[in-house]
Amino acid sequence: MSQENVEVIRQGYEHFNQEGEPDWNLFHPDAEFDATNVVGFGVIRGREEILSALRDYASSFDKWQIEPEELIDAGERVFAAVRDGGRLKATGGEIYNRFFHVWYFDSGNVVAWKTFRDKDTALEAAGLRE
Repeated sequence: MSQENVEVIRQGYEHFNQEGEPDWNLFHPDAEFDATNVVGFGVIRGREEILSALRDYASSFDKWQIEPEELIDAGERVFAAVRDGGRLKATGGEIYNRFFHVWYFDSGNVVAWKTFRDKDTALEAAGLRE
């Protein structure tokens, strides 16, 4: 099942880039997005709140993209190193951030998504390091 979770996350990023929002079929209705490591964010619960937060974040960009650079199977968790960003509306300049995500699954649904700035901390949260 875990390798399937990696593919689900890969397809989820593709869906997000094409549609501008997550594939809600993958998420538990009460899923949690923990973005406390991103300035201006905190812990966000539920599909509507997650979508609102992501739209606010992406609204500074003409076209915001999130590209997975590395995905690692961690059983009921998936580690992802991602690059997000694009062209800023205000200046026309491009800016990209590097984040590390840990996706938590239960019964085939995403129940939590946590964002990190530090790779080692994210790997530890995924259960890939002690």
